[in-house]
Amino acid sequence: MALQKLSNGQLTEQSIQSLCHLLAEELSLAENISRKETDFQKFQEVHFEPKQRIKNLRKKIHSLAAESRDVTKGMIMTRRNQNQMIAQNRNMSFESSENLTSLYAMMSRKIRDEVFKQLKENESQNFYEDLDNFYAEELQWRNEQNREMIGEFREREAQAKASLFEANVELSNQQLVVDDLNFRMKNDEKVKNRLREEIGNLRGNLRDLLKEKAEFEEDKRNIEIIKGQFRLQKEINEMIWAEFLRLEEERDFLHDSLTKSLEKMQEMNLEKIENFDETLRKVELDFG
Repeated sequence: MALQKLSNGQLTEQSIQSLCHLLAEELSLAENISRKETDFQKFQEVHFEPKQRIKNLRKKIHSLAAESRDVTKGMIMTRRNQNQMIAQNRNMSFESSENLTSLYAMMSRKIRDEVFKQLKENESQNFYEDLDNFYAEELQWRNEQNREMIGEFREREAQAKASLFEANVELSNQQLVVDDLNFRMKNDEKVKNRLREEIGNLRGNLRDLLKEKAEFEEDKRNIEIIKGQFRLQKEINEMIWAEFLRLEEERDFLHDSLTKSLEKMQEMNLEKIENFDETLRKVELDFG
């Protein structure tokens, strides 16, 4: 309602108070936004976040809150200056009116006393006629003074209305700035909500990654265990192979030894057979 009166060029004491109350609410809202931004900053410091985007958004919101506070303070100061100017104009008007009234009354008394004195001294025969003329002149002079005072008051009223209109225009411009800042802050609030949602998604992804990392660490430990078992098995295989090679060498040695022994035994057997055959022939010859 106060803004509607402001747009229509009408502003009363009640509408001024409403505007002041509205400006105070805007200032309180800016302070609440700044406090919420501080809380949100602490929240961001504790939790995981895309730092650069949040940092830029936080700077932008602080800047908007500061601009909103400055504009709101400027509107309050403009309204105070306007109220002071209106009060000064009223005081000047009242003081001028009182001064002119007292000056007029004093001059009227002096003129009336002087005229009565002159009429009494001259003992004019046309006393009442002169008195009527005097009152007529005095009334005409009073009307002229009243017209001059009314013209002066109207001029001052026009100046005050012009100043009030300029102040109202300034208030309207500043209100537009405040509305624009509020609109931008609402958009930034939407951006903050979207970033919060993205942060929640990132936290969910982070939990999944941590779970996968734990599983990977478990698989890595199992692989290390398998590698240890493989190295142990390799060492056992190397020991078995070395033992196998040793046994093969022993087998070859035994084989060679047995082969030589068999060959020697065959030679001995052949010699024995030959000796037996020779003995047998001798016996046959002897008993022949």
